[in-house]
Amino acid sequence: MGEVAELKAQLAERVKHYENKLATLTVIKGALESENQQLREQLEEDRPEAEEEIEELKEEFAERLNAKDSQIAKLKDDFCALRLKLSQSTKGDTANEALLADKDEMIDAYKSEGEALMRRQGELEGFIKKLRAQQKEQEYEKDKLLASTQVAEAGAASRAAELELALEEAKSDSTGLQR
Repeated sequence: MGEVAELKAQLAERVKHYENKLATLTVIKGALESENQQLREQLEEDRPEAEEEIEELKEEFAERLNAKDSQIAKLKDDFCALRLKLSQSTKGDTANEALLADKDEMIDAYKSEGEALMRRQGELEGFIKKLRAQQKEQEYEKDKLLASTQVAEAGAASRAAELELALEEAKSDSTGLQR
């Protein structure tokens, strides 16, 4: 009889142990599900803002680029007209020399402005590439988090099923011993 009582005590202890484990895993599963839901909500909130911002930047870049292209075309036309006037003017005339000096200064200014515009265009293209890379990185992180969450959920569900099976076995062993 002492042996049966000892077995009952051991079984009761195992059942209690498994029930505690089950409760702990249930809490962990709930926390993981909550965190997963928060991450999904955050991702859904952030995605439209990032896409909208990228689209706005693309539109702004296109507008600026078109404006600068028009300005460059106008500057090229002015440059050609000035060169033509320069070639037609007489070299000995001092008034023409002053005018030529002015025109040369304007040409230099236009060249400098064109170079600055080209640099800015390069910077904007680099910025767009950076934004696209960030978007890809965010997509990758999202997929990674979703996969991690699914693995954690599957593990928790599997562990809960194992514990429930163990609990059922312990209960059936306990009932078998009581008979």
